[in-house]
Amino acid sequence: MLLRDIPRTRARAGQLLSLSASYQTFKGEPEGAVFESWALQSDTADNFEAYRRMLQAIEHFDVQKNWAFLPYLMSAAAELAIRSGDRIAAHVLIDRAMELVDLTGERWCEAELMRLRAQVSQGTDAERADILRRSIDIAQAQAAKLWELRSSTDLAAILREQGQFAEAAAVLRPICAWFSEGATLSDLIVAQAMLAEVSRAMA
Repeated sequence: MLLRDIPRTRARAGQLLSLSASYQTFKGEPEGAVFESWALQSDTADNFEAYRRMLQAIEHFDVQKNWAFLPYLMSAAAELAIRSGDRIAAHVLIDRAMELVDLTGERWCEAELMRLRAQVSQGTDAERADILRRSIDIAQAQAAKLWELRSSTDLAAILREQGQFAEAAAVLRPICAWFSEGATLSDLIVAQAMLAEVSRAMA
């Protein structure tokens, strides 16, 4: 899920669900439901049943206080909600995830939550850009390059829309250059395409 690799996520979901069906003592069914539902919803954005199952599994984790990985799962669900246009659900998920980050002190996906908060913000472009810059600062402090890449891409998109092509390129160039491997990473492909676009616009 972190790498947005739908086939591998679906395969892992199948393994977890199969083990849960075979061994009553194995408690991987909720995780399998989340992975399977994320993969289905990522493939077909209008798969409401898959999205509902994902939210049910997330609620199960929250009620059981299995919080260690939950903020990230909430961020993944929030991104799907944003894609489907359900910004209210996305707000609820992001707010609860941020509460859990503060409660547990597990801040490893905080930058990603900040990025999504910028997406659902009703503020101006400048205000959304400020949230993304804070997200980038958090990611850099944690050496969380994937989160930095995603937030940098979102920030560059805002700058591009404002015609600030040099600024957009300056945001993207360092983080794109850092990824000497992972050429097939979907987030990197998107970032490199945007960098090429704004670079051409500067010429």
